[in-house]
Amino acid sequence: MADAAATSEDTAVSIAVLANDSDVDGDTLFVSGVGTPAHGSAVTNANGTITYTPAPNYAGPDSVAYTIGDGHGGSATATISVTVTAVNDPPVAADDVATTMEDTAVDVVVLANDTDVDGDTLSLTGVGPAARGTAVVNANGTIHYTPAPNDDAADSFTYTITDGHGATATATVRLTVVAVDDDPVASDDVATTAEDTAVIVAVLSNDHDPDSPVLSLTGVSTPAHGTALINANGTISYTPDANFNGADAFTYTLEDGGGHSATARVSVTVAAVNDSPAALGDAGTTAEDTALSISVLANDTDVDGDSLSISGVGSPGHGSALAHADGTITYMPASNYVGTDSFIYTVSDGHGGTATASVSLTVTPVNDAPVAAADSYTATEDTMLTVAAPGVQSNDADVDGDSLTTVLVQGPTHGTLTLSAAGGFTYTPAPNVSGVDTFTYKVTDGIADSAPVVVTIAVQPVNDVPSAVAKSLIARQNVVLPIVLTGTDADGDALSYQVTTAPAHGTLSGTTPNLLYMPNAGYAGMDSFTFVADDGIANSAPATVQLQVMGASRPPEAEDQSVLLDEDTSIDVTLTAGDPEGDPLTFTIVTPPSHGTLSGVAPNLIYTPDPNYFGDDRFVFRANDGVNDSNDASVELWIFGVNDPPVVSDLAFTVAPDGSVTDQLQAVDPDGDWIFYWVTVDPSFGTVTFDPYTGEFTYVPNPDNPGYDTFTYTVFDWESQSNDGIVTITLDSLPPQSP
Repeated sequence: MADAAATSEDTAVSIAVLANDSDVDGDTLFVSGVGTPAHGSAVTNANGTITYTPAPNYAGPDSVAYTIGDGHGGSATATISVTVTAVNDPPVAADDVATTMEDTAVDVVVLANDTDVDGDTLSLTGVGPAARGTAVVNANGTIHYTPAPNDDAADSFTYTITDGHGATATATVRLTVVAVDDDPVASDDVATTAEDTAVIVAVLSNDHDPDSPVLSLTGVSTPAHGTALINANGTISYTPDANFNGADAFTYTLEDGGGHSATARVSVTVAAVNDSPAALGDAGTTAEDTALSISVLANDTDVDGDSLSISGVGSPGHGSALAHADGTITYMPASNYVGTDSFIYTVSDGHGGTATASVSLTVTPVNDAPVAAADSYTATEDTMLTVAAPGVQSNDADVDGDSLTTVLVQGPTHGTLTLSAAGGFTYTPAPNVSGVDTFTYKVTDGIADSAPVVVTIAVQPVNDVPSAVAKSLIARQNVVLPIVLTGTDADGDALSYQVTTAPAHGTLSGTTPNLLYMPNAGYAGMDSFTFVADDGIANSAPATVQLQVMGASRPPEAEDQSVLLDEDTSIDVTLTAGDPEGDPLTFTIVTPPSHGTLSGVAPNLIYTPDPNYFGDDRFVFRANDGVNDSNDASVELWIFGVNDPPVVSDLAFTVAPDGSVTDQLQAVDPDGDWIFYWVTVDPSFGTVTFDPYTGEFTYVPNPDNPGYDTFTYTVFDWESQSNDGIVTITLDSLPPQSP
């Protein structure tokens, strides 16, 4: 069958001519020949395609015939129609040359020698940076080149042209810059010197001439506040007038040896010479152990009016001195020192000037607070501790030698305390308490108090006699009764037990504290025995276990019951039974349920049926009063069915780009109900049809399918319960096979 193809001018195209050809016998086809097109060439490729190449620069229609064979003598001929679209030919940019004088710009007509085979009008689209100067495009299509200042070296730049149809070309412009003689350049200078001090200024160090490396000074003006002289080495000596400080200036002239000159200005700053400050001595008085702040700068002066600061401070003989940024010095006398002291300090004017003065100090006496020290003592549990005066004061002190009085601040936590003013005390620990206890006190000299301190008392333990715990119990005629002996010990010691008086109407067996009491055969009435507890050191007083032996026990009676519940729902079940003697009962499950599970602790249980189960179920239990089992009773359970939604599966399929997939949507209903299918979210890149009763579907991808698609389906049962499933479609990317 005829084919059509399109290509651009000067561009070959490969045509799969066999793609639309066929053979009724299903034979494999091949290209057996190809004609010659009018405006190009055509060749057959090994893969059954034909490559068409248009003649150079040709644009327009063309055609070529080709013949196919089936390998059994059969052949057919068809024509390929080819459309060759024109493409733009790029312009040709030719290099240019130009000449200009140093420091002189030139406009270069670069388009004059550039051409375009299509006859398109050319224009400039850009110009590259020049290596040494600058190049910019003018509105008239020329390029304005400016050489670098004082530069006479060769230079070049590139430019780009366009034909208006997207094609461009680039060429280079090479420039010759002709040198000219330049004036020297004199730059202004600055200099700084101190009052009454000359300064040498190397004025030529920042001056230059583009054409000559040799410069010389030819003149200098007279400054307003000093003198300026040219030195043989090309420098200028400036001397300020006596005692002058401030700003001054002069000018100088230089020459380059070619008759060209230049003038510049020298600005001079004359700095004033600093005068040292004057520091005067200071005096101060402070109390013992009290800091004193002294404004030492208040009487110090500076003839230049400079702001003064403290730059150093010496060490006093009987204290410490610390300088602050605000110009004060804090003096702190040594602890408890009384008398005279002194130190020196240095002031600075911030400009290198300093002065030193002395500060004389007097320290007056004050009362010192006493110092109390912590104490520790040892006492015995349940025994009073007596400490005679000076007691807690024995290690307390007062630097002034004052008489001290003891004051209680906080009493003990685990005992009682009596504390005398002289420091003696009595301490009685709380009954049966051992360990660490504390109290807090302070001392006073009548004027000042000490800081509170803690007295620690370690109370050593002694053994406490244990106690045996009496009991009253009920026993059954001819039935063994377990008995656990118990006791208490204030020290927490491990206890052992001994029976001291045996029961009169029964016997004890087992190992203490776990005993078994068996009343004598047929006996009913009161009985008892005594026992003691032993902590390994001492025995307790005897305790009595009273025993009331009751007549023979009758078995309890368990009660049947029926329970109703819904499928998949738990329910609380309370087992019930009665006992003629009112004994406490325990319950045992004899036969568990067949279609569910029990949890909880009898008699309060929770029954949970198996998932989705409905119908009847039962379990059997019995009660026990500690002696006798009851009859077996049953709990009948009736589970009513509820509707369950269908269970829906997600699915995944692969389909060819030009194919389709037909399959079955997957769902089951736990109740066996009739189900109904519906597509609720359509695919984005294809179409799907489906049978709502069977779930069969067919998916066909769109031509623009990106390779992945999904749709959602919903399955309903007869009560409109539903669930969703997602179908994922992946396109098979393998190319189709050749015929």
